[in-house]
Amino acid sequence: MSRALLHFVSLLLAGCSFANAQDATGKEVDPFSESPFNVVPDPDGNAYFPKGRESYYTERLRAMNEPSLFAMEGKKDAPVQYRFLYLPTFSKPIAFRTVIKDKEPFIHVVRLDGMGGYDPGEIEIEAEIEIAKLEYRALKQILDRALEEPISEMQAAALAGLDGTTWILESIVNGEYQMQDLWSPDSYLEMEIDHEEFEKRSGVKFPNLRPFVEGCSYFLELTDMKFPNRDPSIYRDAGFEGELPEEVSSTSEEE
Repeated sequence: MSRALLHFVSLLLAGCSFANAQDATGKEVDPFSESPFNVVPDPDGNAYFPKGRESYYTERLRAMNEPSLFAMEGKKDAPVQYRFLYLPTFSKPIAFRTVIKDKEPFIHVVRLDGMGGYDPGEIEIEAEIEIAKLEYRALKQILDRALEEPISEMQAAALAGLDGTTWILESIVNGEYQMQDLWSPDSYLEMEIDHEEFEKRSGVKFPNLRPFVEGCSYFLELTDMKFPNRDPSIYRDAGFEGELPEEVSSTSEEE
């Protein structure tokens, strides 16, 4: 069964189990009144993800007016960007995206007022938060580390479950696009997992989730945001070395 189909079946079952779900205001919603599984392009008509990786995530990104990072693949002069999309089934979706303006780093934050697994709603919060250059350097290093050890589709499928929250991390660096999506990865760091038993039952090795969770969670730390209805519990001091990334380099290391 394909990864996309696994996601679809999981969310469809979630809808069947929670037909009387409520939105953020407490109003009951019918999960079948409108399909939450449409695949749509970005505001400029570009596909959000590569062929074969299309997903209902696109409708949430479109509701946020987010651009496609995948559309910049192969363009060496494309600006370096990272995006973390947080999609809880029964709470508000949030997206964090790095933006460089005049060599100054910002994080663009968008939160919708709907639910990640049903009607995503409309933009509730949208802001650009300036961060220090050294903070950006730390974030970039953590995210690069999170993406340098890709988690296979088989591993991700073995971790998938019903409801919960899907974390999607994307990057475009030197024209190379990367994307990783995982179901509730932070929950696995909060419990003891028998790796040998996991491998025996699933047929795949248990992945190293910590870099992915830490990288995505650092977006919240830098923006002083919180996951809806919960505090992120996985944080780690960000150690970093080397020069500032080229896109924010300057004559002096400020902050």
